[in-house]
Amino acid sequence: MKKSELVELIREIVREETRNILPEVLVEILKSKKVVAENRRPTQIVDAAHEREEKIYTKNPALNKILNQTRGGIPSEGSLTSLMNSNDFGKLGESTVVPSTDINGRPLDPENVPKHITEALTKDYSKFLKVMDKAAKAKRPV
Repeated sequence: MKKSELVELIREIVREETRNILPEVLVEILKSKKVVAENRRPTQIVDAAHEREEKIYTKNPALNKILNQTRGGIPSEGSLTSLMNSNDFGKLGESTVVPSTDINGRPLDPENVPKHITEALTKDYSKFLKVMDKAAKAKRPV
C-alpha cells in the first residue's frame, strides 16, 4: 500500500466517523448551552470603544476606524508589553529569580552542565536552517 493510498483511506475513515459522531456531539453542546443560558442573568454591556473620542490618524476613514478600535493594544500580563509600558528597558532580558534547584529538588550548578547540552546550545545551526529553507522553497508553488 502506497503512502498516498493510506492517507486517503485515513481521510475517508475520519470523514465517516465524523459524520457518525457529529450529530450526537452537537446535541450535547446545544443542550449544555441551553442550561448555561437559562442560568445567566441579563447584564448590561458597556462598549468602551464608543466612550473614547476618535482621533484622526489618516485621511482614510476605514483605516481611522480600525486604528481607533485598536488603540491601546491588547495588554497581556507578564509579557514584554507590560515591561515596555513601564518604560524600564534596563530590565529587558534580565531574570529576577534564578532557580537554585531543578524540578526534582537537586541543586543546580551552572558551571557543571553536561557536554551534550552545551554542544546543543552552542552549535551553529545556520547550515541546517539554509537546507531547511531550500527544501521548503522547493515545495512551495510558484
